[in-house]
Amino acid sequence: MLARKSVHLACSTPSSAGVFVESIDAGVASGRNASTEGDVSITNVLVDGIAYLSTNTAGVFASEGIPEAEAGKLAAGEWLSIGPGQSYGHVYLDYANAIEGMTVADQTEFLRLTGPLKRTAATWA
Repeated sequence: MLARKSVHLACSTPSSAGVFVESIDAGVASGRNASTEGDVSITNVLVDGIAYLSTNTAGVFASEGIPEAEAGKLAAGEWLSIGPGQSYGHVYLDYANAIEGMTVADQTEFLRLTGPLKRTAATWA
């Protein structure tokens, strides 16, 4: 994977809200992660070292302590930009969380195999 300049990953997982669907386009130094769960969608984009976040639900921002008026504007299609070292709200709206998994190197680390490998017979799922 590290030899590639970009990678696309798509996955879906059952969740309490129905199905969690995620689509990731990771590059060397940029990326895009779009996810939906129920009627909530969140998109993170990393461009030129700045993270951008958009969601269709003001509650995502309000739960982080963003004032209600600002949360409503953001949920109406505006983007929140987060630079290195910046954070908003209580927990998840910080730069490190906003860019997590956005690059090929990040995805390689997430998918890294650990432990000893053992050859087995072919199996079908």
